[in-house]
Amino acid sequence: MGKIESSRPELTKDFPSHSKAEWMEQVSRDLEKSGNESEAIWKYSNDLHFPIIFNSEDMSEIGQFTFHRNEGGCAIRMDFSISDPKESNKRIKVALEKGVNAIGLKPEKVLEAEDWEIIFEGVVIEALHVHFLFGSGTLELWTGLKLFLENKNTIQWQGSFDFDPLLNQKSLGQEDLDWLEEACEILPAFKHISIDQHVFHKENQEADELALVLAKLSEYLFQLKAKAPDLIEKNLHSRIQCTVPVGCIYFVEIAKLRALRLLWPNIIKNYGLHEAAVYIQTRNSPLFTHEDPYWNMLRHTTMAMIAVIGGADSIHLKIEGEKEAENPEFFQRIAINVQHILREESKLENVNDPANGSYYIENLSYQLAEKAWGKFQQIEAGGGFSKTEKQ
Repeated sequence: MGKIESSRPELTKDFPSHSKAEWMEQVSRDLEKSGNESEAIWKYSNDLHFPIIFNSEDMSEIGQFTFHRNEGGCAIRMDFSISDPKESNKRIKVALEKGVNAIGLKPEKVLEAEDWEIIFEGVVIEALHVHFLFGSGTLELWTGLKLFLENKNTIQWQGSFDFDPLLNQKSLGQEDLDWLEEACEILPAFKHISIDQHVFHKENQEADELALVLAKLSEYLFQLKAKAPDLIEKNLHSRIQCTVPVGCIYFVEIAKLRALRLLWPNIIKNYGLHEAAVYIQTRNSPLFTHEDPYWNMLRHTTMAMIAVIGGADSIHLKIEGEKEAENPEFFQRIAINVQHILREESKLENVNDPANGSYYIENLSYQLAEKAWGKFQQIEAGGGFSKTEKQ
């Protein structure tokens, strides 16, 4: 075999490294030539102003943070309104055949144990994440579900409840604590409290969103330690999840998810509890929903990529719009296929932290976390979440 001639460049010779100052000088010259402001700063919001360039020199100031995905990767979720148990069972099975591995169930009425038997007939619950969307009716809807769960081996079942008693009240009541104790005993691998970031969601206010989520987590831990120390000893703090709206501002939204992963354990450690990673469920932001579902297909693909790269544990992608009601099966299929492509072809979830090593995203994550932490400390200094006017 003859010698292979190569004209490949010598990287260190032909592409010498440049300092950040040299890069900024060049950017400023380019901006002046184009007639734009010479100051190379991206003014994203009142809180956050970012240089348009980061390089390795910036990393020495912030260190490095890498998250590790929960076992099982990023779940593909579809939600169902439950009115007719038999019809719901059929719809769930069709979704599972298409590759859905997480389901959200929202009853439209109180269900008996027999109804739950029908809903789950032929469904391998152990292979799914099941999210019970009971809302303010959790205590009422629990009775029938509890009877269904009797004599079943539920130790390995995974999923969550959207139980958030501090949504409309300032303190945990005894009924809330009794339910938590019972639910933790029957479904030990579930997430039993859900903090929904949608309540605080406003455009260009990511730092405020995160600060309020952290303040609410702190309020839960404070009240649980005072009122139900036995539940804390049973690691209830590790059974709190967060539901996060994801928009289209690509790098900032990725940074928001990463900042939440970075800050969540800080709150838990401050209460003397062992570290527990946050379980993040994402769904598309209503602020970026257009009346045209075809337009939303593009936007929601971006949102799904953001969720995977940012480290979401579960994605609920719903393509909405006027035409969606005419052909819901088509748009549901598109939403599922988007996630299959990201998983099976792009292989994004095969990497623990795809954004790790990106100087820009790592710095955005750090700066957003720093701003959010400062706002969280202000809330705590003012008496905590229960005293804030932003509930």
